[in-house]
Amino acid sequence: QRLPDFLGALARATELGLPASAERTEVQTKATSCATSLLNEVLARKPSQPSTAYVTEFLEALGFAQKAKVDSSQWIAASTQIQALGIAYLQEKLANDPNDHGKLGKAFEVGVLARVPGIDAKRAEYNAGLHSRLASAKRAIVSSPTAAGMEELAHAIALTHKLAHNADLLESARQAYAQALVGPFLASDVPFVKLAVEFASVARAKVPDTIMNWPSAESAVESALALPVEEDARNSQTFQQALLLVAQVGLPDTLQVTALRSRVRSGSTASLDEVLAKEGSMTLLELMPELVVVVELAKAAGANTSTAQTAASSLLTQILAGDRNDASALVQAFDLASAVGVSQVAERRAALQSDLQKRLVGTRSAAAGSGSVAAIEALARSIQVAHKLGLPIAEVESARATYAEQMQGNFSASDMVFVESAADFASLARVPVPGTVSAWMVALDSLRGALNSQSEDAGSLNALIQAIAACDAAGVPATAELEGARATAKALATAGMAQATAESGSVLALAMDAAVMAGIKEADILSGQAVLRSQ
Repeated sequence: QRLPDFLGALARATELGLPASAERTEVQTKATSCATSLLNEVLARKPSQPSTAYVTEFLEALGFAQKAKVDSSQWIAASTQIQALGIAYLQEKLANDPNDHGKLGKAFEVGVLARVPGIDAKRAEYNAGLHSRLASAKRAIVSSPTAAGMEELAHAIALTHKLAHNADLLESARQAYAQALVGPFLASDVPFVKLAVEFASVARAKVPDTIMNWPSAESAVESALALPVEEDARNSQTFQQALLLVAQVGLPDTLQVTALRSRVRSGSTASLDEVLAKEGSMTLLELMPELVVVVELAKAAGANTSTAQTAASSLLTQILAGDRNDASALVQAFDLASAVGVSQVAERRAALQSDLQKRLVGTRSAAAGSGSVAAIEALARSIQVAHKLGLPIAEVESARATYAEQMQGNFSASDMVFVESAADFASLARVPVPGTVSAWMVALDSLRGALNSQSEDAGSLNALIQAIAACDAAGVPATAELEGARATAKALATAGMAQATAESGSVLALAMDAAVMAGIKEADILSGQAVLRSQ
């Protein structure tokens, strides 16, 4: 650790021209001893494959040895050893790692640091050979592309790029690599394509989109085939994804793809029969999720799905002939028919949409200003089906506007059945209920709840009185139902006063308050009280 200090002191003494002295001789002796020890220690750690760090450390020790005047024969011998190590390392990498540009670059770097004689000439010779190798690999690919040739060209490109860069040679070689990937390719070419795509990143060559994902599709097929046959039912999604990927990337039918199709075709046909056999205990719409999965798998494998198509077509015909207000059933039937490949689904959907458009126009016209419960319900259901079956949004919104207009205006008690129906069906049409009408519905719900739970106790009367007050505050028209509730409240209040007269004054006072709130005139209350007390 003190060696730099010793050498620094000796250098300063020389610069200052200090005469020889015992002290200077002692420092020189210590410097020589330390430098000798350091050189021997570094030599003792000599690795079989030197790193740049080791060579740098060795050269530093060698420099110290020269400055410290270590015996010249000793540091010359050490220098010869590091040069020999550098030469051996370079030769070993050239022989054993000819395609590893990282290791080869390091080996040349070590040779330069170790001052290997003729290292620059060796590098120039290597670069020339590498350029020749690149040109030869390119010619071979242009003449007759093979998997091995593509791998060789990729390595030659990578080495030239890193170790002997020549822009013109590299561009020409990469063009040749890319041209070999243009195709067209057959199933027998897939191994070639798979390897060429793999090494394209080494060559930094562009891969056409048409074959970019062939290797991943081929791997997916191989993984699917490796799954246990007894678990095929559980792995149906994996099979389907593999076959869909094959179709998406346009992978030719290799032996592996054909084997997977055959395996899936057999299993999916059996599964399809099993699902359709359940139709007796479940409706086809209930079986839809399971059926669609099986049919998609069967279609991906090229299996016959005519039984499912026939069943779905019959179901669609049945539903179209039935209740056309059942939007959910209509949508599901069309979705199922499309999923299993029923013919002319688009035409049948278009025909239904045409009928629904006519129906929507008719129900709009019938509901406008009619005040009819049946007409407003018909419009709501027409809007719902039109929305779910994909009619033009402008037509649906126009119908909704007509619907909303029917809940606007000055309504009387005779209109309330219609108004309530319009508010109830508004959710089907996805039309917002106006604030006033919404408040009426809330108040009437509260009133009906109070009427349904009435008894002769004070709590029941109070709930009814509060519900009536809420209706009045909301401006609910005086329907027979509301007036009947008032009469009920008065009757309950009168009965409560009769009972309270026989009890304490405080009870009577509460009963009188309730009577007032129920709408009984104060004079009638006092008159009735006097009569009750005289009896």
